[in-house]
Amino acid sequence: MFYFSTFNLQLLFCHTAARPRYPVTFPNIYSNVTIPIISAIISQLYKTLSIMSDLSNTDVIKATRYWLEHTVIGFNFCPFAKREFVRQSIRYWVSDAETIEQALEDLLKAVSELEQDTSIETTLLILPKGFADFEDYLDLLDMANELLHMQELEGVFQLASFHPEYCFEGQLKHDPANFTNRSPYPMLHLLREASIEKALEFVDDPDAIPERNVELAREKGIDVFKKVLNKSINSSG
Repeated sequence: MFYFSTFNLQLLFCHTAARPRYPVTFPNIYSNVTIPIISAIISQLYKTLSIMSDLSNTDVIKATRYWLEHTVIGFNFCPFAKREFVRQSIRYWVSDAETIEQALEDLLKAVSELEQDTSIETTLLILPKGFADFEDYLDLLDMANELLHMQELEGVFQLASFHPEYCFEGQLKHDPANFTNRSPYPMLHLLREASIEKALEFVDDPDAIPERNVELAREKGIDVFKKVLNKSINSSG
């Protein structure tokens, strides 16, 4: 059963430690070089945020569906994604959240919807307006998992994670293996545990899926996946 109050989120924020942030300092000798670079980065950031703010929910969903079809399903990274994609039982929840608290509120609403509507098999909580920084996204992911634990939903639902800058721990940023979890926008994928267990009964050696995905991604190379991601964004325009 789903129980939620503002107090739940306040309690979660009190008991979940955020990742440490380390200030970046520049020696004065380089100030004449770094200032133009910083200005260019800020300018590009504002352009990116402006583009994202102009996207409609329809645009975001269209880009997400393109990525699902051509990456997750196209390369069979998830053997049971195609069935739900074809059945149209995937809920695409576009969130306006820009803070962790807002995102967690939407996550709990998505949980409640899944509990009440059995026609929805799984939900993609898409976050086009926040968490562009991967470390910020990881903080959200940690707190989202903790929240499911606090709500006693472990074993009922689980989260999978996707992000445009996804990088597995211990892997280089440009390792093609990271593209198995790189998506057009930051996302939290909410899955039913019972459905996963049932689907895995029909998969030979499910424990080998991650290793197979890594090998396939490295075989295909970065350019293949970047092309899909670029097309997914362009398809929404």
